Amino acid sequence: MDIATQALEKNQDGLIYAMRAAIYMDWLTTIKQKNYEDPMIINLRDKAVNDLNKVIEMIPNFALAHYSLAKI
Repeated sequence: MDIATQALEKNQDGLIYAMRAAIYMDWLTTIKQKNYEDPMIINLRDKAVNDLNKVIEMIPNFALAHYSLAKI
């Protein structure tokens, strides 16, 4: 995730946003089972939604981003 963030600081790229959103979503899946309203979960969910929205803005036909956003 840190590598993706560093890459985005240098170059705004839809696929890098998609990769970082996938990492956030993996983390969400792991910790969501414990407490749905934990501030960490809310923060990760917000970050994933933000990245997925950027992907859709940059690559409108990227179906996986739309699907992932719907899953959150």
